[in-house]
Amino acid sequence: MIDRRSTVLFAGASVAAIALSTAAHAQEFTFSIQHFLSPKAPAQTVLIEPWAKAVEEASDGRIAFEIFPAMALGGAPPELYSQVRDGVVDIVWTLPGYTPGTFPRLEVFELPSVHLGDARATNLAIQDMMDDLAADFEDVHPLLVHVHTMCTPAMRCIWPMGRSKALPILKA
Repeated sequence: MIDRRSTVLFAGASVAAIALSTAAHAQEFTFSIQHFLSPKAPAQTVLIEPWAKAVEEASDGRIAFEIFPAMALGGAPPELYSQVRDGVVDIVWTLPGYTPGTFPRLEVFELPSVHLGDARATNLAIQDMMDDLAADFEDVHPLLVHVHTMCTPAMRCIWPMGRSKALPILKA
């Protein structure tokens, strides 16, 4: 059985709509993804759905995803991290700024003048500092930590996934 405390997704974009695998093989794992944006948001249609489809195809249908936009499973956006940490959902797409104090090391990237509009430099800095930021993610495993040019200093974008027995499967 999958440890449902395993997945968290943080991001300054959206994740939505229900994606179902059409593969002929039996699904061994179905992961839920919840986020706060519209099912038509670019993060849903351009990032989350294509990623989910690619994983489903690469797994020959053993892995499937159900995507729940606009908090369809309930709660409010600031509750997304606790939902994934507590196993209510498997993956979430959210903003670390919604949970002040939860990610104290990552919060440095939300300080004024740190981002300066250079998303590439900020992304590289976050990647380089992941070992130092790891303590902020003891309950989850980041799938994606990023900043994009649309982010403001108050909007740092992360996409984590919690520690899961299924993590090796997702890596494959």
